[in-house]
Amino acid sequence: MSRHQTDEAARRRLLAAQRAESQALRVVMTVARRKEALQERVNAVDIELAEAQATLTSISGVGRAASLLELDERELRQRVKRADAATEPRNPGIGTARNSPPET
Repeated sequence: MSRHQTDEAARRRLLAAQRAESQALRVVMTVARRKEALQERVNAVDIELAEAQATLTSISGVGRAASLLELDERELRQRVKRADAATEPRNPGIGTARNSPPET
């Protein structure tokens, strides 16, 4: 085999490898975007669940709600805090003492 044929065969193998790599990368990126979109939906549903659990807790109390939901009270309190944080205004600090005008 001449040097020219060897160089040409190497170029073809390299080109084929680059195409395969490019295709694999496209698949990875597509799946990663799908995963991100699904994770956003799961996060939104998790917030809804935490809000529903917080409502039950406000009606039944932490102990009873934890018993009904078969959750540890500590875990339920954390979920209620998460629901409260998710429903707070998106501009933290506005209306707090730290950012209120000074009293005269």
